[in-house]
Amino acid sequence: MQLEFRPISDYAWVDTTERFCLSRALVRGEWVYTAARRTTQKDDNDESYTFKWEPICTSKDLNQIRAAIANEAGAEIAA
Repeated sequence: MQLEFRPISDYAWVDTTERFCLSRALVRGEWVYTAARRTTQKDDNDESYTFKWEPICTSKDLNQIRAAIANEAGAEIAA
């Protein structure tokens, strides 16, 4: 399975299933990338659900980020 990402800003992309997000930030002149997966959290006050992004990997190496996302996606498929 290959995930396809679409831009949601100049610094962030989300996959077409909206389960994974890739973002970047310029830190001391170098790009740092973060991969995250969408999680659901139940609100105890009104019993509703909210979505949040849970980081899975942060690195200057984009290939490492891609591998982390592929690993997470593979784990979801296997489950």
